Amino acid sequence: MSAAVLKNRILGLTGGSFLESDYGAERFTQLLASRPDIVAMDYDTAPPTVRLLQPVSDSSQPVTGQNQRIRPDLWRAMLDFSSGLTYVWKDGRAQPADSDSVQSGERVIPTITADELRAWRDDFVTALAPSLREQERLVDWVGSRGNTAALPARLRGDWNRHLKQSVYGRLVDWFGDVGVPVDLVQTRQRDSSKEERLRPFLLRAISRMSPEELAQIQLPASVVFRLFE
Repeated sequence: MSAAVLKNRILGLTGGSFLESDYGAERFTQLLASRPDIVAMDYDTAPPTVRLLQPVSDSSQPVTGQNQRIRPDLWRAMLDFSSGLTYVWKDGRAQPADSDSVQSGERVIPTITADELRAWRDDFVTALAPSLREQERLVDWVGSRGNTAALPARLRGDWNRHLKQSVYGRLVDWFGDVGVPVDLVQTRQRDSSKEERLRPFLLRAISRMSPEELAQIQLPASVVFRLFE
């Protein structure tokens, strides 16, 4: 695969936390070149390609965790075939194109077609062992434009994961082909509003404590350490 594809997959598997600088490299290709025991670099191709030298377990279908999801702009650009819009990669985001942006050579994101979505559904159903009662319902779902709610309840979570992995794989391949490293997943941010509400509540509670109650407060060592920094 190309170096860009490999980097995108690492970013996906690490929730976007991967940095070459953590391993003493300024560029990803520099990091790869420093590990000839693991990968071989071919600089005769454009972009450079990478070949794995050591066998590892198959991770060609990375599964994002509960706190990760594919970036909403990329998800919409990949699946919004019904609107007829064309999406382009511009200014670090997937966005609907206007005629000028397409004519100016902006990179057009390959939104799936209805036939391709039907093929993904067919692949999903083929891998199942549905009951006789479910088979007719699944055949209708594959050939329709219905949503996930049309599936039997027990299969909806599996289909959502299959769809996410299919979209992820298509994005990895496309960004690798155009040579643009990008973080495809979005990690949910911690809700700071709870902390903002908790802090004044604790201050009010402390102001009303008796000396005996104050003496029972236990502070984490990290907090005490920050007081003396």
